[in-house]
Amino acid sequence: AVYNFGNWLGRLVLQWRIFALKNPNVVWAPAVSMIVWFALSLLSGLNYFHSDAATYIIALLFGICNGYSGTICMMLGPVKVHPKNR
Repeated sequence: AVYNFGNWLGRLVLQWRIFALKNPNVVWAPAVSMIVWFALSLLSGLNYFHSDAATYIIALLFGICNGYSGTICMMLGPVKVHPKNR
């Protein structure tokens, strides 16, 4: 439930233009940052963190990053297509 809420929140923040990326050449940055959250989620699964709160925070941040990067790719993807092919 925490991951799903983060995913929804990551998609929701893009309705405010201040959070949206303007340059389609940097869309890779949020997607690559998910590697960090994935590694942290693996560590939390191995009980590296001794607190459940850390696991919930990691799941929330992973969900936010996933929702944000998925939505920003859908928003900026058509910009990268040649106008003749749209």
